[in-house]
Amino acid sequence: MTKYGIEYKAQRRTVRTIGKTIEHIENERISFSLVFDGEVFGSWEERAKAFRFEKFLHELVHTVIDSARFERLGAQEFYPNEKTAEGVCLSLALVATNEYIVDRIVDELCQNSLVNDDHQPVPLAKIHSAQGVDFRITLSELMDKMPSFIIQNIQDFREWRMTMDTLWPRIYEFLEELLTVFAHYAAAYDRQEGWCQTLADISRTQAYRSFLSGHLETIHREWQRWFDEPDSNEASSAKAIGKEIRGIFQRCGLTLTNVSNGIYVSVDFV
Repeated sequence: MTKYGIEYKAQRRTVRTIGKTIEHIENERISFSLVFDGEVFGSWEERAKAFRFEKFLHELVHTVIDSARFERLGAQEFYPNEKTAEGVCLSLALVATNEYIVDRIVDELCQNSLVNDDHQPVPLAKIHSAQGVDFRITLSELMDKMPSFIIQNIQDFREWRMTMDTLWPRIYEFLEELLTVFAHYAAAYDRQEGWCQTLADISRTQAYRSFLSGHLETIHREWQRWFDEPDSNEASSAKAIGKEIRGIFQRCGLTLTNVSNGIYVSVDFV
């Protein structure tokens, strides 16, 4: 899609993107375009109405959250300063956090709006399951892939087969996807029986032990606090999550240092 001369692409490596909310800021005002994959929507059967409803609702909730944030921060502060290490990590923190908050809201809205054949509320997890969407499997696949992905890319850089211009976005995009998938999964399932077993399974993976231990729990705890405690400090939570993300980058072998003209990314041993 092209809007105001800017081309937007919404894609992930492991999950097909069906909808996307695009914000545009101009003259101290924010507006939104909601984009959906018409081919995918058109191919769904009549029984998938709940899934279509959830997808539209998800993007609409994004506009509500972003509008409220814009009202609080204004145009100048709406986007973090990605010319600093703190800003880069904060930006990633907001992306993942927004997905968690949006899906928690959508879960409540779905249960208040939809019922099954037995007239029972339909939670978000049931809607995903009915359409074969399994974020747990996707998360597991990413966790399985992470150790070899990180080590191979770092090795390719050290042996001059890859430049930092390629390495940095690869690691960043992989971590963004992993955290986003974790956010979707946690938002739908972290109040259900079996969540503790999920965390136990994650903690046994090599990816968790090598790169995520301690960080993932803190990020999830901040997500829950952000959503469940109306008086929680949003800026403080975002900063705490960004700090954990910076720690993950470091455990992946990347140290982010602020310099006069931006960020210097150096490679350490993994």
